[in-house]
Amino acid sequence: MIVGDTLHAESDDFEAIEYRESLKPLLEALEKLKASSYSIVKREDKPTSSKPSAPFITSTLQQAASTSLGLPPEEAMKTAQKLFEEGLITYHRTDNPNFSAEGFQVMRDMLHREGIESRATQIKRQSAALAQEAHEAIRPTGIPDTELTPSQQQLLSISEPRNLYRLIGERALCAVATDGLDVKSRVVLSGEHIT
Repeated sequence: MIVGDTLHAESDDFEAIEYRESLKPLLEALEKLKASSYSIVKREDKPTSSKPSAPFITSTLQQAASTSLGLPPEEAMKTAQKLFEEGLITYHRTDNPNFSAEGFQVMRDMLHREGIESRATQIKRQSAALAQEAHEAIRPTGIPDTELTPSQQQLLSISEPRNLYRLIGERALCAVATDGLDVKSRVVLSGEHIT
């Protein structure tokens, strides 16, 4: 008998949910199933929800840029500096995981322009001890694409700044989005050659 758990996203979440490690045993079991005859004995679906990730602070931006974009931390900071100098993002050296009241509203407005529901109030996140909170979390400044200056357009025509800008924007939008709704499925199979 094989028992496998997996999640099926039913929301338009901005961040891809990583299942690779949790799915490894299930994928190995599926390989065995290809050569077997089996039946589904039982299936249980249970709704779940997940809170959105916090907006970026300096350290998490560096980590995500390295993991997602392959940018070394110093390169990510140089690129973020250019985005900041062009007025495309807020200050990128911050330990504050919260938006200002104005910043929260800017991000909500960006979501609403896309027809996506946002949360009514900001999730207040705890800062690390001794954190420098003079600046809000990193986010786009909310300039609509139609209002970008020629120099902003030129910067965003380069892949590195464009990709980092997109990464910052997706995380910031996710932070003000409603909780993700998922379904956790549990399936029990029975048949020959199934262990």
